[in-house]
Amino acid sequence: MQLFHETWADALREVIATVGGAKTVAGKLWPEKTPDAAHRLLLDCMNETRPERLDPDRLRMLLAMGRAKG
Repeated sequence: MQLFHETWADALREVIATVGGAKTVAGKLWPEKTPDAAHRLLLDCMNETRPERLDPDRLRMLLAMGRAKG
């Protein structure tokens, strides 16, 4: 993993890839959604041109997953 990234989204993309990929992470962040809907939402949250964003609780969950993975 890199220590420095150009944008916050690049850093989160690397965490997502390290933890198991967007589909795996999305299912953990939004277990109430279908896997495809959760995956689309995560991709929208990571797209800086879209209005969707990760809420603070889900951002903490993602960072905790990354920390657990090392």
